[in-house]
Amino acid sequence: MKQKTTFPLWKRLLLLLVLFVPIVQSFGQDRVDAKLEDYDQTVAGGLLGIGATPVVENPGNVNQFNNNYARLKASPGLAVGLGAFTSYIELEFPKKLKANQTSYVRLQPDGKLLEGLLGGSLGETLTTVLGIVLTGNQEFDLSVGLGSNTLFTTGSVSKFTSKDGVINVVKDKDNYYYLAITPNSEYDRIRLTNKTGGLLGLGVVKNLDVYHAFTYDEQGADCGKPVVTSFDGGGLNLDVLAVTDPMLNQAIDNDINTYSTLNKGSLLSVNVGGSMSQIFYFPTTSDEKSTVNIRLAVESTGVLDLNLLGGVEVLAYNGKSQVYQKSLSGGLVSDLNLLNLIKNGQEVDITVAPGKSFDRLEVRLKAPVGVDLAGSSVRIYDVERFDGITCKNRLIVTPEATAQPFDVASCATQLGVFENVDFPYNTVDGNNETYASLVANNGSLLVSSPQEGRIQMKFDEALPANKTSYIRIDADKDMLNALLGGTLGDLIANVGGLVLGNHIFTVEAFNTAGTSVLKSSSSNQFEGTTNGAVKLVQDNIGRFYIAVTPNQAYQSIVVSNSVSSLLPTGEIRTLKVYNMCTDIGTDLCYPAQFTSYSQQGINLSLLDLGKAGVKDPYHAISGNSSNYSEISTGVVAIAGLIKQTVYFNQSSQVGDELKMRLQLNPSSALSVQLLGNYKVVTYLGNEQKESFTLQQGLINSLNLLDLFNSGGVQTLTFDTKQVFDRVELQVGNLLNVELTPSIRLYDVKRVSSTCPEKTTDSPFIKPVCATTVLSASNTDDIDNIFSDNFDAYATINSGAGLLLGLGDKFSGHIELGYDKVVKAGTTSYIRFDMDQAILDKLVGGSLGNVVSGLLNGLVLGNHYFSVEVKDATGDVVLEGSSKGHEDTFIKNGDIRIVSDKYGRTYIAVKPTVDYKSVKITDHTDSALGLLAQPNTMNVYGMCYEASTDICVPAFATSYEFNGLGLTVDDLSGAGVKDPEHAIDDNSTNYSEISSGTLQIAGAVRQYIYFNSDAKAGEETLIKFKTQGGQVNVDLVGALEIKAYKGEKEVDALSSTNGLINGINVLDLLTTGQMVELPFKPKAAYDRISIGMKTLVGINVGASIHLYDVVRTCRVVNPNQSLVSWKSYKVNNDATINTVKGGEVVDYTIHVRNEGTTPIADFIVKDKMPKGVQYKSSVAGVITGDEVVFTHKGSLAPGATVTFTFTVDVDADLSGIVEIKNIAYVGEAGQEAGKEIFYPSYPPVENTNPTQPDGTKAPGTVIKVESACSLTKAVITSTFTNGNICEGTEAVLDADVIADTYQWYLDGVAITTGDPDNKLGIEKTLKTSTPGNYTVIYTEGTCMSEVSDSFTVTTMAAPIITITGNTFFTVVKGEKIVWPIVSVNEGTLTYADQNNTTIPNLPVSLDTAGQTSFIITATNANGCTSSEVITVTVLDNSDCPPAIQRVYADGDTSWGSIITGGVTAKENAIDNNPTTHSRIVTGLGLLGIGTTWQNINFDHVVPKGTPVTIKLGKEYSGLMLAGGLSVQGLDEKGNVIGSLKPVAGGLLDLLSADNVNEFTFVPSNSKGPQDYKGVRITQGSLLGVAQIAKVYSVFYTKLGSVSCQAVIPNIHKTVEDVYHGVGDIGLGVASSVSGVYNPWRAVDNDPDSYATISRVLGVANQAHMTVVFKQQTMPTDELHIITEIPGNPVLSLELIKGYKVQRYLGNKKVGPEIEGSKTNFIDLKLLGINYKNRYKFVVQAYNEPYDRVKITYTTLVSVIGDFVNIYDVNIVPKVDPGYEPGKESKDMCFGGVLQLSRIDACSDYEVFKSEADTTPLTKTGNMSFRLPNDLETIDLEIEENGVPKQVTYHVVYVQVYRNGCEAGARVPVYLDMKNCSVKSNLNITQKIK
Repeated sequence: MKQKTTFPLWKRLLLLLVLFVPIVQSFGQDRVDAKLEDYDQTVAGGLLGIGATPVVENPGNVNQFNNNYARLKASPGLAVGLGAFTSYIELEFPKKLKANQTSYVRLQPDGKLLEGLLGGSLGETLTTVLGIVLTGNQEFDLSVGLGSNTLFTTGSVSKFTSKDGVINVVKDKDNYYYLAITPNSEYDRIRLTNKTGGLLGLGVVKNLDVYHAFTYDEQGADCGKPVVTSFDGGGLNLDVLAVTDPMLNQAIDNDINTYSTLNKGSLLSVNVGGSMSQIFYFPTTSDEKSTVNIRLAVESTGVLDLNLLGGVEVLAYNGKSQVYQKSLSGGLVSDLNLLNLIKNGQEVDITVAPGKSFDRLEVRLKAPVGVDLAGSSVRIYDVERFDGITCKNRLIVTPEATAQPFDVASCATQLGVFENVDFPYNTVDGNNETYASLVANNGSLLVSSPQEGRIQMKFDEALPANKTSYIRIDADKDMLNALLGGTLGDLIANVGGLVLGNHIFTVEAFNTAGTSVLKSSSSNQFEGTTNGAVKLVQDNIGRFYIAVTPNQAYQSIVVSNSVSSLLPTGEIRTLKVYNMCTDIGTDLCYPAQFTSYSQQGINLSLLDLGKAGVKDPYHAISGNSSNYSEISTGVVAIAGLIKQTVYFNQSSQVGDELKMRLQLNPSSALSVQLLGNYKVVTYLGNEQKESFTLQQGLINSLNLLDLFNSGGVQTLTFDTKQVFDRVELQVGNLLNVELTPSIRLYDVKRVSSTCPEKTTDSPFIKPVCATTVLSASNTDDIDNIFSDNFDAYATINSGAGLLLGLGDKFSGHIELGYDKVVKAGTTSYIRFDMDQAILDKLVGGSLGNVVSGLLNGLVLGNHYFSVEVKDATGDVVLEGSSKGHEDTFIKNGDIRIVSDKYGRTYIAVKPTVDYKSVKITDHTDSALGLLAQPNTMNVYGMCYEASTDICVPAFATSYEFNGLGLTVDDLSGAGVKDPEHAIDDNSTNYSEISSGTLQIAGAVRQYIYFNSDAKAGEETLIKFKTQGGQVNVDLVGALEIKAYKGEKEVDALSSTNGLINGINVLDLLTTGQMVELPFKPKAAYDRISIGMKTLVGINVGASIHLYDVVRTCRVVNPNQSLVSWKSYKVNNDATINTVKGGEVVDYTIHVRNEGTTPIADFIVKDKMPKGVQYKSSVAGVITGDEVVFTHKGSLAPGATVTFTFTVDVDADLSGIVEIKNIAYVGEAGQEAGKEIFYPSYPPVENTNPTQPDGTKAPGTVIKVESACSLTKAVITSTFTNGNICEGTEAVLDADVIADTYQWYLDGVAITTGDPDNKLGIEKTLKTSTPGNYTVIYTEGTCMSEVSDSFTVTTMAAPIITITGNTFFTVVKGEKIVWPIVSVNEGTLTYADQNNTTIPNLPVSLDTAGQTSFIITATNANGCTSSEVITVTVLDNSDCPPAIQRVYADGDTSWGSIITGGVTAKENAIDNNPTTHSRIVTGLGLLGIGTTWQNINFDHVVPKGTPVTIKLGKEYSGLMLAGGLSVQGLDEKGNVIGSLKPVAGGLLDLLSADNVNEFTFVPSNSKGPQDYKGVRITQGSLLGVAQIAKVYSVFYTKLGSVSCQAVIPNIHKTVEDVYHGVGDIGLGVASSVSGVYNPWRAVDNDPDSYATISRVLGVANQAHMTVVFKQQTMPTDELHIITEIPGNPVLSLELIKGYKVQRYLGNKKVGPEIEGSKTNFIDLKLLGINYKNRYKFVVQAYNEPYDRVKITYTTLVSVIGDFVNIYDVNIVPKVDPGYEPGKESKDMCFGGVLQLSRIDACSDYEVFKSEADTTPLTKTGNMSFRLPNDLETIDLEIEENGVPKQVTYHVVYVQVYRNGCEAGARVPVYLDMKNCSVKSNLNITQKIK
């Protein structure tokens, strides 16, 4: 009988799901399955027809797409010609497939036939080695057909070769075999025939199992992994290969830790070239913009060199055509030094971007003839494809486009031919910061031939002759700088050892017919170009371009890159090509944007070229009027000419003036003879137009020689008569004549009546500038300070006087003032300039001071300036000098010299006190006054940034060197070169940070300054690389990256084994890659430093190239991976941004995985906003008014999915001004009640919604289009100027009566989630949040215009700091030790609780009870703050007071500004201390917005009564509580006083998932006030989902103690339990440490427990606090029952991690009790059934306490990771005449137990059991009759020192105080006897 096996339903479903898993690893493609069409229905086999079976078994299985199969059988028969049979099966697709469309059929024949054929062209040779004979053994054929026509047939015998298509044997990720079938023509069916050859023995049956066949629809996205793979090769050692499984499938499985192997050991000897490949097949043909990531490693037992790397290639195919080929040594990985990375066999991720359509990828390992690479192999870990749209390549970061140097740019949009180019389409994508990499190499000996990279870019239409196109490029900077100088650059390069001819790039222009019209090469510096001109130029920020100007019409240009050399050395050169554009603007006034320089008549045989040329040529056209280029002919007087050319994009107009600002090098002297060596020449195209001497640029016949020799900058104006489009400034020398001094070119402008001279705009976004000059002396052009031109300046003069500074010595000064006092902490910038050598050193901070004294003869002390910052009264509050610090200086803040992105220099002052003016004084000192020249200093103005936008970019930078002594006389390269390049707009520029080669202790740091504070957690992205030196762990360890708030360091990144912030910086730096390091400081910050530490004797060597430091301006959450945004279409049109009644809106929610690991299931939910009705969705489920989408399956990092739904807009939109819709996304499976869902954002562009706009508030807003318009409202306020003190409320009022109102804060509608809360939608608005407020109102269907904004600003309130407790207990009459009270500004006053002023706090208090004292501070702004100290006075002669908790259980409501909400709000008023509400602020919305909960009593509470809030905080990923504050509420619901932050130690307690209490007295400036409730407010942190928990609000009073348990099954003596995690002063807290089930430590179950956990080996502590209802008496003990599972044998020596602290309220009572000390009086093992539990007995203490805190902490792993606390209880003393628990007493049944009264405050009852509710009968006040039926207990006693097991009877004594149980019942052990006389025996026994 067969056994029947059954499966539960869920197992069957699971099995079904597993069987139906397809092989597809990509997503977005639809699989098309073939179905059974026909099969061989013959019955064969057996003897004479007996036992015959079908030749095709289970044919229908091919329709199932699972692991079931149809079996095709074949046999040669029992005798020749007798009983032989074959079989076939035919499968048909539901539609005709296109030519070259691949289909797949899974199959498995007997034996290893497919294993051999998997090797492709190896074919029959490999099958032979495997013991397989293709002919005469099992054979099977494949036929491909269309309808009834057979197109072709091929088979295993011919290795599936066919001229009509390509058939490959392949494997999928699960190692199953397939035929991949790609016919050349259309087809719709395939047939498989199984048969046998003549070599098989008679009667043998061969099987062919066919599973299913399918193809993919080409309409899907080109994403995911290959579906199948195979291998191929030639010249292989097949014997080795046959026994070496390459595990091909492991390269396409879902495990990035597994790999396939291409092994060199499988190749033949060095005399036979061979190769081995793995081929990857994608389900669809990728488009030309798709990319593929390949993770691989190269291993070798020998030396890794270019021969091996050249032998590793990646090839791409489309059909039969190869479209791409690169080797590792041939530039496959741009900017990556693979030899450094691969030397240890390390994995690398390679991105392949062929730029052409492909359907297959091949990784090939080849061995050239004569090269021994035995032992080498390639491991392939992963292959994945990305289309860049549906799935983003996580390795590709697209930079933001930057401003282009064109009036109106017209750029190439099409590509022509290209080869050896990665990312070719980046050149035509419209983004000028993305680039294509043209890779060239000169070949490798025996490995590869030379390769050239080229790309052709096309305009939409042909450009006319002589129209210049600019091709932005980047390459080696030395080469580009040399090419910039034309033939001079070539000379300089050759002197410096740089051979420009090695790296060559060529440009060739073509007309529309494809005919070449211009060709030029860098090999001759583009000189001698026929048919036009080609020149390398720089734009105004230093980017390089090839300027191409054919003299014929043209439409496209080919840029080629090549390497020239005599020998094939494997040298690689990369040329980055960004885009090609021309300027089609018509602005005749557009300024010059490009420049270059060249020479004439100079050659190497005549002079040293070290100083010839133009330094910083682009500075002459930059935005910095203080910057200049410097043109020099060198150091030898020969005949020659250096010329700088400036190019305009438009030709000038006749009569334009040409203005140039020039200055002679101050170190040179100019003579009349040399003055003629300078010329200004204009050109139009290649034709010279006019030539001017410098004297011709002067007006009023001034003496140019005197002007230049005075050292100032001169503006020369040349009247041009002819049209020109470029200008040259020429500097020449004559042979054997003195050298011509170099000249500085500051600016070149064309000016006319139609093109007036433009003023430079302020770099500040919202500038507030000085408005007055308070005083000045020896200062010229003072009016320029207040000019609209940012480049206008006043000049301060100073002089040293005569010898030794005597006589005529003078200084100059100017004092600039604001019209209002500037708040402390605000940075003002005073732009200035002076001698450039001094400026460069000043920007270097302390380094500059040292350098200036030691190098180049420059002594800063001779010419210096001083700075004095003054307050409103004129008193100096901060001062400093460029000469150096003096001890007498007033130092309230800091002064730095910084530069902006253009290199303009500023004095940055940041006082820590309020200020109003700044005085700058210029000084000149000299020991030899006769030799000292007068000096000048230019001051442009003073401003500060008023914008608080967090996206304000970095404004300034500086650097300094700490630790360098003045004895060092050579800095050896230490410092920062070009610091402004780290913050400019040129993405290829960088500053260079170097510690030099000094090997001394110190640190070089570059500082980047932001003009607005970044919130805690806001991300700054730091981009850097290294240059030179050996990159190792020492270098990474030397990196310093820090954040500051002012001068205070607030956070720093640290390195561990080369890892920083989880990023392998060491690997990236080693391989020359750009490091993009995100930094999310844990506190607010306003500057970042990037630097390098140096140690004595250690030479790091390499320097850091800092490219960018930028705030990302997006929502950042350390724990968030899912980011969503929502776009919309109104009536199917994405360009419409308003909506009317009756329209239809389609919403699309975009969700992207921005994490680093795949995300499985997640949920998207979206609640319908007011004004719309849900209509439909794709796969959404609507519940009520919320649509929910569930995503199943993995979402890869960088991948995006979308969800859509449609709504109908209500016909009547009266009262609705906008439709705001927020989706929320969160991972599935979150713990109930703790779910976190992140809100969606609007897209950056709704018409192209590819990115979220994290700078905006969450939600997508569509404005409602009004039927009619109303006049705008006017906002008035209780504060006319809008200035309010911090924490107080302003009331804003709209001046019209209307139907509805909508208020806005900074353009975002103010909304709350609580329907009972009307905030933001009433006529008035109460607010304490600063910002710009507007309002819209409606009447019927009409809507008003937006009102003018009303700005609310906050004035700082004084900050009172109280060091110590504000709530404490003292004994009547004892001297009080008051906490220390201080204030940051203003004066302090004191008052009693009746607000009667008192001079000081009293020395002692003589009246028992509770009293409060008010401390008030008032500052100059009139703002006040107050704090209350509350003292409870005890009378020790009385019994402990009966304290009653009064809970707030009246009502509760909540509200929010912008975002956030409160869940389970009723839990906060249910009188249950274990339940809570949750205040959630969402994502922090750029750090603005708040959420609050109001909780009210059902009565008014008398003023002065402290109120306590039980609070909790869920772990947020940041070690801070983040903006919790409280306020009292009066009877009308108005707030009392200002916001009171939950600060101090409680912040630490709330740093993780903790629960504690906060007590305060609701008060305002008039003192404590009556109150009815409190408001708990959760402010927001940028990008952090904050959750505060509110358990209860209560106050205490004298009354009756509640005798019932606060919740069922809890000790009646317990009031509350608090718990949490804190650090122990080391800043270490953890979300995985904590207290679990804390209430189980105080329940009535002896077997339940709380667990206190800490992280093993981490310095933190977990703790719990048990609060009792009543205070203890001096004789009470504390008992703790515990278990440490990690230490089953416990002793006092092993409990060092335990600490116990008693408290009365928040006052510590007695010393802390430590496990290693003697405070534990006993450690007792419990009874037999208690396993490893122990009881701590804490001795009685003579001061009362009402709570106990138990802490488990250690710095090292001493005990274990956690402890279990079974019980915590107070045990009062009971005196039956002996010590209970340690002794027993002989008693008679029916006798009387006599107890002694311990104190007058306690009463006693005796019970038969712990749970008994009926006490024993009393025979007196302290006498109890013992019954005969007492319980027994087994114990161990000592008898004559020997332990003995005995059985005792037991009774339990319960102590009562204030009518309620006080502590646990105390067992009294009795040895009961049957006595004839009922009396006590009075014999005691010792219990062990």
